[in-house]
Amino acid sequence: MAGTYLPDNVNQCTPCGVGHYCTGGRHRESCTYGAIACNGTNHTFDPPMPSGTDGMYNRALTMSEVNQYIPATDANQWELVYGGNPYFSATCGESPNQSNFSGRDQQISYGTYLVMHEYHYGTDISAVTGSQNYVSSAYIVVFDHNVMYRPLHICNYFHNFFDTLHIPYQEYDLKLPESYSTNNENVTNVNNISSVLSYGVYLYRLK
Repeated sequence: MAGTYLPDNVNQCTPCGVGHYCTGGRHRESCTYGAIACNGTNHTFDPPMPSGTDGMYNRALTMSEVNQYIPATDANQWELVYGGNPYFSATCGESPNQSNFSGRDQQISYGTYLVMHEYHYGTDISAVTGSQNYVSSAYIVVFDHNVMYRPLHICNYFHNFFDTLHIPYQEYDLKLPESYSTNNENVTNVNNISSVLSYGVYLYRLK
């Protein structure tokens, strides 16, 4: 039945889920414009970009945009793409765009993503996990096409880097967080988010 699908090893159809569409049977795909365009649980087709959302893709959404376009989810509705401390022994001052870091690159498909970091710093209290002496950030990004992802920790770089213009990776045009030591904010509506974050950089995709 369109709007639902039959998962593997299950004998009952289930709603398609936020950010996805289902034409029936086992078919299930991410909507091209992610949860912004496909924000219900039983979409039967891939809807077009909603009116008024130009410029809202391939960057971190603001809290007002999240509240307007992204349904609330629970942490268990997101699957891990990368998580941990992506340390790379390198000379301080090297650009994160250098080709010797390409071993970290992943091509990720269009869809809705949760981009996070946590870093031990000062006397702050993490805005995401509540941990003492940490800063953290969490953002929702909807990519409307495949992009390159490079998690990297070298000297004063501790970020999720994205090249949204080239495949393979050439140069980042999106860096989250902007500052690994001072960005301390949770710009999401994901419940139980602290359960999927610890020290490091993290990328989750809406299941």
